[in-house]
Amino acid sequence: MSQGGTPVSVRALRKTYGTTKALDDVGFELRGGEFVAVLGPSGAGKTTLLRSLTGMVRPESGSIVIGDHELTALRGSARRAAQNEIGMVYQQFNLVGRLRVITNVLLGRLPQLSTSAWLTGRFPADAVEAAYHCLERVDLLDRAHQRADTLSGGQQQRVALARAMCQEPRLLLADEPVASVDPKLAERILSYLREVNKEQGITTLVNLHTVAMASRFADRVIGINAGRVVVDGPASLLDDPATLQRIYAGTTDEEELVVALPDWMDAKRARPAFGGAV
Repeated sequence: MSQGGTPVSVRALRKTYGTTKALDDVGFELRGGEFVAVLGPSGAGKTTLLRSLTGMVRPESGSIVIGDHELTALRGSARRAAQNEIGMVYQQFNLVGRLRVITNVLLGRLPQLSTSAWLTGRFPADAVEAAYHCLERVDLLDRAHQRADTLSGGQQQRVALARAMCQEPRLLLADEPVASVDPKLAERILSYLREVNKEQGITTLVNLHTVAMASRFADRVIGINAGRVVVDGPASLLDDPATLQRIYAGTTDEEELVVALPDWMDAKRARPAFGGAV
């Protein structure tokens, strides 16, 4: 793993929606080049955390420092410039369906390309070459000139990943990037993310919904429950049932637990689901 990536410092983040504390004094440090998985039950605050790191959500208090930029203190063009260095892969893909796949990938270079390039469709050769390379990395080079809305869900997710890679980010974020695909494709997508992380040293933070995937691919895990960080340490901590108890305490949705912890639930089927105080 490269240590040349961008460090991230999150301190005392707080964000509320009405009476709900989405983030409650959240803080952690990411070393440059780390691959970190965020785990937690639905509604724990995982998506709000990632949207805060992109600047899409403004916390009421706290700070986010990405490299040399304190994102929470920036405004206007300085804030947009800092955001351009953050790549994001969304669960819902956010592709422009009527555009070709290659054009969707080039959207990752949007801040760097002139208005005339977009109006005429004549893009700089180096940008086009980079976009093709990113599609090749996710095994979709042969789909480059198809409309994005003709692809399967799994293929669209890989296009979204290629778009984020084409942006050449210093920090790569992914919000449940494999929640809507089958297990085999989920492994492929996370393998792509991990390869980019290792080869390019891009600091990577991924929200995941299964403990097995976090254990397999991440260097480190951050567990969030009710807006608070309850676990922060090496992924090997996930081998300890007490760690899983802290992350999923209070979760009564057995279907969610079966997805997150299938092996644990099979072994403990006779016991009650997580609940109550730890």
